[in-house]
Amino acid sequence: MTETQNYFQWEKKMSKKKRARITCSLATSMTNLVMLGGHGSRLHYLTRYDPFHHERAKPAVSFSSKYRIVDFIMSNLLNSGCKHVSALLQYGAQPMTNYLSKGWGREFGTFDYVPPSQRTLGNFYQGTADAVRQSLWQLREHESDIVGIWAGDHITKFDVNPFLQCHVESPSRFTVAVMPVPISRAYQFGIVVVDDSGKVIDFQEKPGSDENPDAVPVPVPGRPDMVLASLGNYIVYRDYLIEILNDDRTMHDFGGEIIPTIISAGDVYAYDMSSMMLPGDEKFYWEDVGTLRDYHSLHMKMLDPVPPVNLRNRDWKIRFLADDLDPFRSIGEKNQIDATMLSGGCQVEGSHTNFTVVGRECVITESNVDQTILFDNVNVDRGCDLHRVIIDKNVYIPPHTIIGRDHEEDKARGFHVDESGIVTVPRYYKFDQT
Repeated sequence: MTETQNYFQWEKKMSKKKRARITCSLATSMTNLVMLGGHGSRLHYLTRYDPFHHERAKPAVSFSSKYRIVDFIMSNLLNSGCKHVSALLQYGAQPMTNYLSKGWGREFGTFDYVPPSQRTLGNFYQGTADAVRQSLWQLREHESDIVGIWAGDHITKFDVNPFLQCHVESPSRFTVAVMPVPISRAYQFGIVVVDDSGKVIDFQEKPGSDENPDAVPVPVPGRPDMVLASLGNYIVYRDYLIEILNDDRTMHDFGGEIIPTIISAGDVYAYDMSSMMLPGDEKFYWEDVGTLRDYHSLHMKMLDPVPPVNLRNRDWKIRFLADDLDPFRSIGEKNQIDATMLSGGCQVEGSHTNFTVVGRECVITESNVDQTILFDNVNVDRGCDLHRVIIDKNVYIPPHTIIGRDHEEDKARGFHVDESGIVTVPRYYKFDQT
């Protein structure tokens, strides 16, 4: 069995054209529930609540200069031909609603906002399954027999249609999106165990982790060095979904509770997304960016000559909220701009930037900025030295400020320093200039 081969062996008798027409029609009519209420607590200052500003859900965090993480799942659904989307909100619900309403709310046939205020059981969502359970009224408003449940907090590029095709052509009632990862990383994921037909026969919650230290991960059939990681994306028949959510209302999570319970009936199958090719000859991609280290690392990789995520693929565009900002300006003859991503409204004067991502309306003047991520509206004044720093929006860096070279000094200022040495400056931070 090759690396890109899926784990389904049943015969497909329809022609490719007929299958494509049927699948496209199903994608157009299916209901899509997008999970956008995740806290993302491991991103620390990028999502944390403070008394003066709204909290920010992980899907609302900036990515690659002018995108938000949520733009990736929404672009995938739109590119796949999906028309009906419900955004399930919780943490940071109001800022997320504001962002979606400015753009994404107008892109689909129907777009519903489901904030915590519309929950039906009197409690905040306790997990992914509980969020869907408290939003079942959404399913009753749409006539589609098929429901897609999507994680909205990953950097990912995929086409819904091959996943949907596998679901409707298999015996599956509940299909789990997976991808192979090295067995050494099994402790980071929910691990799906399948037989040779692709049927899910077991689910292991982070085997070998501190939470499940005695579990031994089960490898992919024929590939002893790999396991199948669940990606938090599911396609399921609506009536079956309602049935399993109402059978035991104490189960709140799909991965840890619902799936292990229903696999004994033989209704759950896996779909390996890693086999997928997108229009524009681009491969499927998925990354969690759940920690500051992962978030920073992926940004640095995006500045390589061949980045892991192709943002220039016009056949599978990742859309973002448009703006009317001025073009980027490079002023003077002393600029050295190496491996740098710059957004609209930015100005760089007499500075050296290297492996740096710069958000909207930032100004960098006569400074050295290295391996750093600047969110929108950051002003770096003269003589500054920034090394491996993430600076959230609306921050003024006074002249001759050094960040990232002395971590004890960084901590004394109240900045977060992670185990890999990445320094995070919170939004609206005010430096002491006395």
